[in-house]
Amino acid sequence: MLDPGVSVHQSQPAEIESPRASTLADLFFSQGDRRLRAAWRLAIQSLLLLVLTILLLVLFFWVGTSLGIRAGIPLLLEIQASTTLGVTLSIYLARRWLDRRSFVSLGLEADRRGLNDFLFGVALLGALAAGEALVGWSLGWFSFETPAWRVQSPSSVFTAILASLLALATVAWTEELLFRGYYLQNISQGWSLTSAVILTALLFPLVHPNLTVLDYLHLVLAGLLLAYAYVRTRRLWLPIGLHLGWNFVGVSVFGVAGSLPFDIGLGPLFPHTSHAPLVGGLVSGSSLAAFLVLGLAAVSVFLYTRNREA
Repeated sequence: MLDPGVSVHQSQPAEIESPRASTLADLFFSQGDRRLRAAWRLAIQSLLLLVLTILLLVLFFWVGTSLGIRAGIPLLLEIQASTTLGVTLSIYLARRWLDRRSFVSLGLEADRRGLNDFLFGVALLGALAAGEALVGWSLGWFSFETPAWRVQSPSSVFTAILASLLALATVAWTEELLFRGYYLQNISQGWSLTSAVILTALLFPLVHPNLTVLDYLHLVLAGLLLAYAYVRTRRLWLPIGLHLGWNFVGVSVFGVAGSLPFDIGLGPLFPHTSHAPLVGGLVSGSSLAAFLVLGLAAVSVFLYTRNREA
């Protein structure tokens, strides 16, 4: 005879409710490492990024207005600083409290190998950007005009180049930390590495304004190159260096890779006029050269990292 104090009805609720609770928890938490699933971590970090960036932009705008700064180089630095700090702070907080990992573990170990990766990246794509400009000049695609130091004072040129270097360095840091750092690594944990590489490459162009279809394709391939550099090294220093080398030489020195996103009077050291011929009436020769540059960069990254331990 069953003991009235221990009935079948008392044991049934636990058997029914436990699977439900487990199923509901599994939607949000990864039981293996006791943290939110990757999709939720990405969503919360993105929301945190939006809030922090808006607050910082309002703060910098208020400070700039109080100081009478509303145009020129300080405005660029003001806008870029809010974005850079917003991305960095949101990822630092998300990495610590949501990912339960250290910020450095994103691939930011500061050692000699990291320095070498960074310098190699800057030198490689800086040299390839310069090579594209010089080859285009020899083929008649570009006509270089009067160098900046002949029409501006040396101090003005130095200030402009220093400001653009600082701005482009923060751009490289911000975009690589976000795309090849937090996004790629979290998506790869929730899905797969291949999917993460492809998805982040497709999203990468969306932070660049005024794109043509060809520009979008260039940036998708650039995103694949930068992701490849991360995968080969498992660090962010090589992608950051590649990003900075291309932007600084291509934008601030020759201007063949586009211009700064804000019209603040920062022209390249060697202003140019483009005469790149159309190939098949659709694509310019310089645009095709960009594909060659990306291919050469990928081969160079492979050779540079061929003896790197996995």
